[in-house]
Amino acid sequence: MSPDPASAAGPSGFWLALPVGWVSFDVDPSTSLASARQRIAVAAERDDIVAANRDALERILVGAARQAAEGGVVYCAAYFESFRDYAVQASLAVSFHAAEHGADFGRMLQELQDTDRSLEVVQLEAGRAVKRSGRRHTRFPGTEVPLELITHQFFIPVPGTADLLAVVAFASPTLALEPDLIALFDAIAEGFAFT
Repeated sequence: MSPDPASAAGPSGFWLALPVGWVSFDVDPSTSLASARQRIAVAAERDDIVAANRDALERILVGAARQAAEGGVVYCAAYFESFRDYAVQASLAVSFHAAEHGADFGRMLQELQDTDRSLEVVQLEAGRAVKRSGRRHTRFPGTEVPLELITHQFFIPVPGTADLLAVVAFASPTLALEPDLIALFDAIAEGFAFT
């Protein structure tokens, strides 16, 4: 998980702690197939539905890993649990991107501004960051109706680099728990650290 292999001055990776129940997914194209097969094999031993749909689930996981890697994602995790009458879902992706104007927070705020999400500069353990939060509509492959998601993103300058940003992005379709989920996402991001 190297943010900038070409930079000896920058950190070699990152660290974050996730609460119990979050599951990490392998997004490395060289290992994601074997990882997906192993994860599905374990789940299939406990669940007949998983066993019956093993090949399709494998294709979904490997396809998602490939898309994530192509989008610059180096780490991905998800949470799913049923409480009472509804399911709670959330996801996390960490990626690294070059910022056209480096770590100029004024320019970052201008470039990240959109009409329906809030922006603010916050202090995290990893340093100052821009936080963008709100709701977005997205359409997933194979679906026709857009899904409304809570989105909560942190744009964190990578120390020792001129223009590299770590993007820690959370999303959830569980709109009824938005304040609780945002508090959880903030707590996870607060502990994000470069190593």
